[in-house]
Amino acid sequence: MGIEDNNRSTDELKAQIAVWTTLRTRGEIKRAGKELDRNASMKEALISYLAGEGWAVSSAEAGKKLIRRLLDREANAQVRKNPIHLNESFLCIFCGQQIDLPKEGIRDHCPLCLRGRHVDIVPGDRAADCRGCLQPTRFELVGGTVWIEYACTTCPHIYRVRAHPEDQIPHSLSVVDLPKSV
Repeated sequence: MGIEDNNRSTDELKAQIAVWTTLRTRGEIKRAGKELDRNASMKEALISYLAGEGWAVSSAEAGKKLIRRLLDREANAQVRKNPIHLNESFLCIFCGQQIDLPKEGIRDHCPLCLRGRHVDIVPGDRAADCRGCLQPTRFELVGGTVWIEYACTTCPHIYRVRAHPEDQIPHSLSVVDLPKSV
């Protein structure tokens, strides 16, 4: 096989991998695996590719299994999509007050100064690694409910949350009326 043939087969493999990565259902993967089993040169190219990626594969494996290894969805399947909400007391990052659990909902900010720590991706999941300070950027009154919009001071995270009944929201609904420092 010449260099031109090798480049063409590499381009074909890249194009086919792009198609395989769009597969979503088990039926689609099964059909693509049967197609792969019928195309020996493409199967060998995929085996070489997977071996280069660190997978221990052999030509005896079914095409469906090879495609499943290529997609490598097992680790992602283990990630919870509906996190268990953690609600815990904490020491405020801004004013230093010990904050107890709220009467209702997930407490993610101080009810006194309205600052918080960036700990959640989804409210209550405690999955964010940033740990920066969440500063209120604006208040919004919607249907009798006050919403607080936050911006993290460390990363570009923007966050919007419903205020708790015990939160000390400024009557003006302006962030300039919040406590400036401890």
